[in-house]
Amino acid sequence: GARPRRGRRATMSAVPPTEPPESSAASPQIEAASPQIEAASPPVELRPIEASERDAFFALLANYLAELDAYELPGDPAPPVEAYRRALDEDPGGQRIDWILAGGERAGFFVSRVVPDWPEEERDIGEVMECYVLPAQRRSGVGRAAVEVWLAEQRARGVQLVEASVLAPNTAARAFWERLGFELRAVQTVRRL
Repeated sequence: GARPRRGRRATMSAVPPTEPPESSAASPQIEAASPQIEAASPPVELRPIEASERDAFFALLANYLAELDAYELPGDPAPPVEAYRRALDEDPGGQRIDWILAGGERAGFFVSRVVPDWPEEERDIGEVMECYVLPAQRRSGVGRAAVEVWLAEQRARGVQLVEASVLAPNTAARAFWERLGFELRAVQTVRRL
């Protein structure tokens, strides 16, 4: 996927609520082509990245990966951007790659997918693979609004459980997901050979 699951991630899970959390001023306005939510000023929406925008996405992905390097295990950095480009070209794996737009302007990206819950494959799980908000847009409600747009989409398609993986040392990211109602569900361990 956009970033393969790696052994140092804690998995945060939540059941998509029937309504957004009361502590949020957001009220979802779901539209088929362009879901929006009024949580931050300006409104936030998720829009699929077009083929002509791939280079811009990969440039932003490089910035994101550089930020994540602080949370990687020593001697085991994240794969280079070109590895992600090849992986998406060879096996897209059902990932949905969206721009996070705030007032129509790019504010970050959101990578997700919906997969069967093995072994209960009749049940789907929504997975947030990556959620990146530009530094200038952080602490403005854009990230929260983007997640709430995505949660509304998952509710509409009948998804009952959603997950977001976080690199274990990234306590700020864990706190972000916890504020959105996600709870720690599993911790993956890793060992070098």
